[in-house]
Amino acid sequence: MDLAYVESLVRKHYGIPAHAVRLSPGPDENFRLYANNDSGHVLKVMPAGDSPAKAYLLPSVLMHLERSAPDLPVPRLVRTKEGLAQLSIHDAAGVPRQVLLLMLPPGKLLLATPRCAAQRRVCGMLLARLGQALRTFDHAGGRREVAWDIAQVPRLAPIIPLVPGLPSLDFLQ
Repeated sequence: MDLAYVESLVRKHYGIPAHAVRLSPGPDENFRLYANNDSGHVLKVMPAGDSPAKAYLLPSVLMHLERSAPDLPVPRLVRTKEGLAQLSIHDAAGVPRQVLLLMLPPGKLLLATPRCAAQRRVCGMLLARLGQALRTFDHAGGRREVAWDIAQVPRLAPIIPLVPGLPSLDFLQ
Protein backbone atom coordinates (compact mmCIF):
# COMPACT_ATOMS: atom_id res chain seq x y z
CA MET A 1 0.00 0.00 0.00
CA ASP A 2 1.37 3.39 -0.99
CA LEU A 3 2.58 5.60 1.90
CA ALA A 4 0.88 8.72 0.55
CA TYR A 5 -2.40 6.78 0.41
CA VAL A 6 -1.93 5.62 4.02
CA GLU A 7 -1.27 9.20 5.17
CA SER A 8 -4.36 10.51 3.36
CA LEU A 9 -6.49 7.67 4.76
CA VAL A 10 -5.42 8.47 8.34
CA ARG A 11 -6.00 12.20 7.81
CA LYS A 12 -9.44 11.69 6.22
CA HIS A 13 -10.89 9.04 8.55
CA TYR A 14 -9.08 9.71 11.83
CA GLY A 15 -8.29 13.41 11.53
CA ILE A 16 -4.60 12.83 12.23
CA PRO A 17 -1.99 14.43 9.96
CA ALA A 18 0.94 12.02 10.19
CA HIS A 19 4.00 10.76 8.38
CA ALA A 20 3.82 7.00 7.61
CA VAL A 21 6.69 4.52 7.61
CA ARG A 22 6.19 0.91 6.52
CA LEU A 23 7.03 -1.63 9.21
CA SER A 24 8.28 -5.16 8.58
CA PRO A 25 6.15 -7.19 6.19
CA GLY A 26 3.77 -9.88 7.28
CA PRO A 27 0.39 -11.20 6.24
CA ASP A 28 -1.03 -7.82 7.21
CA GLU A 29 0.48 -4.44 6.34
CA ASN A 30 1.63 -2.27 9.24
CA PHE A 31 2.60 1.39 9.18
CA ARG A 32 4.12 3.41 12.01
CA LEU A 33 2.64 6.89 12.03
CA TYR A 34 4.46 9.90 13.39
CA ALA A 35 2.42 12.96 14.33
CA ASN A 36 3.12 15.95 16.54
CA ASN A 37 2.83 15.51 20.30
CA ASP A 38 1.85 11.85 20.55
CA SER A 39 3.33 8.55 21.63
CA GLY A 40 2.82 7.05 18.21
CA HIS A 41 0.30 5.13 16.22
CA VAL A 42 0.32 2.00 14.07
CA LEU A 43 -2.10 1.52 11.19
CA LYS A 44 -2.87 -2.16 10.54
CA VAL A 45 -4.30 -3.19 7.18
CA MET A 46 -5.60 -6.73 7.44
CA PRO A 47 -4.82 -9.23 4.67
CA ALA A 48 -7.18 -9.35 1.73
CA GLY A 49 -9.50 -12.32 1.99
CA ASP A 50 -9.45 -12.58 5.79
CA SER A 51 -12.66 -14.06 7.13
CA PRO A 52 -14.82 -11.59 9.08
CA ALA A 53 -14.15 -13.59 12.27
CA LYS A 54 -10.39 -13.30 11.82
CA ALA A 55 -10.51 -9.64 10.70
CA TYR A 56 -12.51 -8.61 13.79
CA LEU A 57 -10.49 -10.62 16.33
CA LEU A 58 -7.89 -7.97 17.20
CA PRO A 59 -10.34 -5.06 17.54
CA SER A 60 -12.60 -7.29 19.65
CA VAL A 61 -9.68 -8.19 21.96
CA LEU A 62 -8.69 -4.54 22.31
CA MET A 63 -12.26 -3.41 23.02
CA HIS A 64 -12.54 -6.15 25.66
CA LEU A 65 -9.31 -4.92 27.27
CA GLU A 66 -10.62 -1.33 27.23
CA ARG A 67 -13.52 -2.51 29.38
CA SER A 68 -11.85 -5.16 31.54
CA ALA A 69 -8.36 -3.69 32.05
CA PRO A 70 -8.31 0.01 31.15
CA ASP A 71 -5.05 0.53 33.08
CA LEU A 72 -3.15 -2.26 31.27
CA PRO A 73 -0.39 -0.77 29.05
CA VAL A 74 -1.46 -2.21 25.70
CA PRO A 75 -2.16 -0.51 22.37
CA ARG A 76 -5.58 1.12 22.29
CA LEU A 77 -7.99 1.35 19.39
CA VAL A 78 -8.47 4.76 17.85
CA ARG A 79 -11.99 5.17 16.48
CA THR A 80 -12.62 6.87 13.16
CA LYS A 81 -14.25 10.30 13.10
CA GLU A 82 -17.51 8.37 12.63
CA GLY A 83 -16.86 6.31 15.78
CA LEU A 84 -15.94 3.04 14.05
CA ALA A 85 -13.41 0.70 15.66
CA GLN A 86 -12.49 -0.75 12.26
CA LEU A 87 -12.65 0.77 8.81
CA SER A 88 -13.57 -1.01 5.57
CA ILE A 89 -11.66 0.23 2.53
CA HIS A 90 -10.74 -0.91 -0.97
CA ASP A 91 -7.03 -1.02 -1.73
CA ALA A 92 -5.44 0.22 -4.98
CA ALA A 93 -6.38 -3.07 -6.67
CA GLY A 94 -10.01 -2.63 -5.59
CA VAL A 95 -9.81 -5.44 -3.04
CA PRO A 96 -11.78 -4.95 0.20
CA ARG A 97 -9.57 -4.64 3.30
CA GLN A 98 -10.14 -3.99 6.99
CA VAL A 99 -8.11 -1.25 8.68
CA LEU A 100 -7.59 -0.32 12.29
CA LEU A 101 -5.54 2.37 13.99
CA LEU A 102 -3.75 1.66 17.26
CA MET A 103 -2.35 4.19 19.70
CA LEU A 104 0.83 2.88 21.29
CA PRO A 105 1.29 3.14 25.04
CA PRO A 106 3.94 5.63 26.13
CA GLY A 107 7.42 4.33 26.86
CA LYS A 108 10.22 2.42 25.18
CA LEU A 109 9.81 -0.76 23.19
CA LEU A 110 10.96 -3.80 25.14
CA LEU A 111 13.59 -4.63 22.53
CA ALA A 112 15.20 -1.21 23.09
CA THR A 113 15.89 -1.83 26.77
CA PRO A 114 18.60 -3.89 28.52
CA ARG A 115 17.55 -7.28 29.89
CA CYS A 116 17.53 -7.81 33.65
CA ALA A 117 15.73 -9.76 36.36
CA ALA A 118 13.50 -6.81 37.29
CA GLN A 119 12.37 -6.47 33.67
CA ARG A 120 11.52 -10.17 33.45
CA ARG A 121 9.57 -9.92 36.72
CA VAL A 122 7.56 -6.92 35.48
CA CYS A 123 6.90 -8.62 32.12
CA GLY A 124 5.64 -11.71 33.97
CA MET A 125 3.35 -9.58 36.12
CA LEU A 126 1.97 -7.78 33.05
CA LEU A 127 1.40 -11.09 31.24
CA ALA A 128 -0.45 -12.41 34.29
CA ARG A 129 -2.67 -9.30 34.33
CA LEU A 130 -3.28 -9.67 30.58
CA GLY A 131 -4.18 -13.34 31.00
CA GLN A 132 -6.57 -12.47 33.81
CA ALA A 133 -8.23 -9.75 31.72
CA LEU A 134 -8.66 -12.14 28.78
CA ARG A 135 -10.16 -15.00 30.82
CA THR A 136 -13.65 -13.76 30.00
CA PHE A 137 -12.90 -13.09 26.33
CA ASP A 138 -14.24 -15.37 23.61
CA HIS A 139 -14.39 -14.80 19.89
CA ALA A 140 -14.95 -17.08 16.89
CA GLY A 141 -11.77 -15.74 15.24
CA GLY A 142 -9.69 -16.98 18.18
CA ARG A 143 -10.64 -20.61 17.65
CA ARG A 144 -7.90 -21.57 15.23
CA GLU A 145 -4.61 -23.37 15.29
CA VAL A 146 -1.52 -21.21 15.55
CA ALA A 147 1.76 -22.98 14.77
CA TRP A 148 3.72 -21.20 17.53
CA ASP A 149 1.20 -22.17 20.22
CA ILE A 150 3.07 -24.45 22.61
CA ALA A 151 0.14 -26.87 22.50
CA GLN A 152 1.11 -27.56 18.86
CA VAL A 153 4.59 -28.92 19.72
CA PRO A 154 3.53 -32.61 19.59
CA ARG A 155 1.99 -32.10 16.15
CA LEU A 156 5.12 -30.27 14.96
CA ALA A 157 7.55 -32.86 16.44
CA PRO A 158 8.41 -34.44 13.06
CA ILE A 159 9.63 -31.13 11.59
CA ILE A 160 11.37 -29.73 14.68
CA PRO A 161 14.61 -31.69 13.99
CA LEU A 162 14.80 -29.84 10.67
CA VAL A 163 15.24 -26.50 12.48
CA PRO A 164 18.96 -25.73 12.59
CA GLY A 165 20.59 -24.81 15.87
CA LEU A 166 18.20 -26.38 18.36
CA PRO A 167 20.32 -27.62 21.30
CA SER A 168 18.30 -30.71 22.28
CA LEU A 169 15.00 -32.28 21.40
CA ASP A 170 14.69 -34.14 24.72
CA PHE A 171 11.92 -31.77 25.77
CA LEU A 172 9.62 -33.50 23.26
CA GLN A 173 9.77 -36.81 25.11
